[in-house]
Amino acid sequence: MEHRSPGVAAYALAKGRFAEIICDLVHVDPTVLLAAYRAIPRLYAITDATAAGMPDGTFEWGGRRVIKNGQRVTLENGTTLAGSAITMLDAFRNLISLGFSIEQAAEMTSTRQAEYLARQDVGRIETGARACLIKLDEELNLRGVWVDGESIELTS
Repeated sequence: MEHRSPGVAAYALAKGRFAEIICDLVHVDPTVLLAAYRAIPRLYAITDATAAGMPDGTFEWGGRRVIKNGQRVTLENGTTLAGSAITMLDAFRNLISLGFSIEQAAEMTSTRQAEYLARQDVGRIETGARACLIKLDEELNLRGVWVDGESIELTS
């Protein structure tokens, strides 16, 4: 975002009602993420997860060789971002680490996406909605998953 050539990011900050933001704390600096949260009423988290669950290393992605190192995915030059390896739970944890409340982080990682897509059956806990839920412990570790009300067995 440049002050003389603002681009899409500045437009979203100035005019956006809904916008998505990659919450890996790499694609977008934490300060910019906080500014976006203040400026865009229905900002929501996305992952850009090109390699979630993959081991670190070099592999083919979209016809290009990429390097995964932790949650960061780059082109072979090691600096150009090619994606992220976070899950939505990682995005949730990142938001909490920035000082968001559990309610704010949950809204940004589930409710607002459903609102944007005009889906009343997901992203909320209420009568008539699908019972797709997760349970976290106090350290934000995953302890349970339910999809349509059915418990899903967790694997390590």
